[in-house]
Amino acid sequence: MEDFETLDEHLKTGSISESLKKGFKGIAPWARFVAIANIIFQIISFLVSFMDPDAGVGANFIGAGVNIALNVVLLQLANEMKSFGNSGSEKDLTTLLKKQLSYWIFTGALIIIGVVFFLLAIVAFSMSSGSLF
Repeated sequence: MEDFETLDEHLKTGSISESLKKGFKGIAPWARFVAIANIIFQIISFLVSFMDPDAGVGANFIGAGVNIALNVVLLQLANEMKSFGNSGSEKDLTTLLKKQLSYWIFTGALIIIGVVFFLLAIVAFSMSSGSLF
């Protein structure tokens, strides 16, 4: 990491340094690995849920679907990182950043939804038991 320059320095001159391109090319295979591994694990988890009738196949289907969709976005992001690492073009950087934005919006929305469901569960539990704790 010691030889990474800031992106601003190179966008002013219209060139992207080799170390920046190398950095994105280095991240891309790891992002791809994480995305593919997570997709495979989600599919396995969903299939295993059929073995236990009490596991809630419907909930597992929804969870697996959401996680697979998130990891497909990560896989697309990895592809954009590789493209930018190879070309260094401003167009590929713009596409990469748009895909990065999509990934973080998707992740943030999932966190917000999770917090809302958690709070609703607490309220529902407290209403059924008569006390919050």
